[in-house]
Amino acid sequence: MFLTDAFVKAGKRFTLLAFANGAAVDAPDGVGVIRIGGSDGLSDPEGLAATRYDAEPGTAYLLRPDGYVAARFRYPTRSALDAALARACGMN
Repeated sequence: MFLTDAFVKAGKRFTLLAFANGAAVDAPDGVGVIRIGGSDGLSDPEGLAATRYDAEPGTAYLLRPDGYVAARFRYPTRSALDAALARACGMN
């Protein structure tokens, strides 16, 4: 499955794109999660997605419903996700 297909399947909503081997983050209500790598994520055996997104273990991106990147995190926290989501929604 391609990343775009996974995004569309997730419902084209705010989505956290999380790269494996990082601490699990409690995503805000209504935010989808797509995992890359690990036992429960999309397969990236050649590391192409990690390379394209300059992702180290634990890196995450908050994607807007239109697919654009709203925020990038090396080590996301719930408070950082909440703040990024508020900014992306124009509440901040």
